[in-house]
Amino acid sequence: MSSPRLSPIGIPQLLTLAGLAASPAPNSTLLRWIAVRPRFEQFNRELTLTLPQQVDAWTKRTGVISCLNRYYYGSDS
Repeated sequence: MSSPRLSPIGIPQLLTLAGLAASPAPNSTLLRWIAVRPRFEQFNRELTLTLPQQVDAWTKRTGVISCLNRYYYGSDS
């Protein structure tokens, strides 16, 4: 009994099987990323510190510097 003969796989078929086929057309890629900019801008707006948060950070920074200067240099400046 002879085994069935398999036809050779060409390079394009092999790349497709391996998941290495050409990327989608540029138009579909652009459509997939069209919402990234507005979402990133919203994300960036939400990260922006409010004025009270900025004042609090500045106060804490000044306090830490004062403590370090007092401990290491004996000075509050």
